[in-house]
Amino acid sequence: MADRVPGLTYRAVFKGINLLLQEDSNIVTDIVGHGGIGKSQLVRELAAANDFPFFEITCSLLQPGDLTMPVPKEDRIDYYLNPQVQGAVDAAEANPDKKVILFLDEFNRPIAMVQGELMNLVLQRNLMGIDLPDNVVIITAENPSSDVEGFEGSSYATNARDMAINDRTMRIRMGTTLDQWLESFAQADHPKRPGRSMIHPLIRDFLQAEGRQYFIVIDETRDKNPTPRAYERLSELFYNYEGAGYDLLDLADDDLLAFLVEGIDGCIGEEAGQVFLSYLQTHQGDFIKASEVVEAKGPHLDASILDRYQAMQAIRKKRVIEDLTAYLLDHEDLLTDQDLLSRYLDLFLATEADEVYSLVKRLNEAEADSALGGLNQALSNFDAYVDRAFEITMAVSKK
Repeated sequence: MADRVPGLTYRAVFKGINLLLQEDSNIVTDIVGHGGIGKSQLVRELAAANDFPFFEITCSLLQPGDLTMPVPKEDRIDYYLNPQVQGAVDAAEANPDKKVILFLDEFNRPIAMVQGELMNLVLQRNLMGIDLPDNVVIITAENPSSDVEGFEGSSYATNARDMAINDRTMRIRMGTTLDQWLESFAQADHPKRPGRSMIHPLIRDFLQAEGRQYFIVIDETRDKNPTPRAYERLSELFYNYEGAGYDLLDLADDDLLAFLVEGIDGCIGEEAGQVFLSYLQTHQGDFIKASEVVEAKGPHLDASILDRYQAMQAIRKKRVIEDLTAYLLDHEDLLTDQDLLSRYLDLFLATEADEVYSLVKRLNEAEADSALGGLNQALSNFDAYVDRAFEITMAVSKK
């Protein structure tokens, strides 16, 4: 059990590969690390940061013929490329002065009949006579096999790597600590759920408060272990329940509660699941829903609501303010309601600096035309918000 895994940090890997891209290096980088720590996200962000077209293939899903499909003609046989490879070729030819990223994920998990084609793609940069343009950059990623130094206890279903591939790629081990993972991945905006983070706040709170030793566990004797990928799946379960209108901390339907409990165990394993459930039970209690603040009247919340809020533990306050923020981002028309923004500010001002620092940071860094940017602009009309946000930023940065 650990709150860290070996390897370079997200930032170090990002900066190193970015240097290679800027220097037009011909090195094929192979990122090796546990599932769910952000390898794929890192390569996508590299492409986005440089405005490079990005194409991705999950190699474990490939079947014979998926990379090149023979199509018989009257006098010949033509080959159609995999859509992602063809897309990379087309983008490279259309933009010869711009790099194109072709990302091969789970590179050490395809079946043997596919490995030969992948070798040609990576080593020869060619598939059935079709060459990759020089400006296509191949980056691979894989989960560690047990023979990778530092990952001797891993149990991923990987295939033995061809020595030619191994000799012509540069392995970069990517690791993480819980805190690094929370900053680089868990707290990042969810691409399909506006206003939500990649990892549900309850899970982030649990890991920080009582579950650090359950951040990542490799135990071959168990069918389910807590891992970053498992917490990503558990977050999806929580968001599904909330999307259907259920409060995870006040679930009255016994059948749905039983399914949720089983789902928690089924994502992160029974031991971590029981610890997580105990954590939730000890942190149940009063909670202020976003609707209470939205439906209140006037520029300030009633003293009774503020008293309830002040009586909450810090992590519960954080969830209240995050839920309210998510609600506003889902209903952008409310950002012009000055009384509602003032009531939002009542809660914000009553929240500890550490609990809203990440929120302030996200607001400050938001694109102006995004929902988060709109909220930042609306709140910036209040002097009390501007002053408090500055104090929070300075106070936390000095720690």
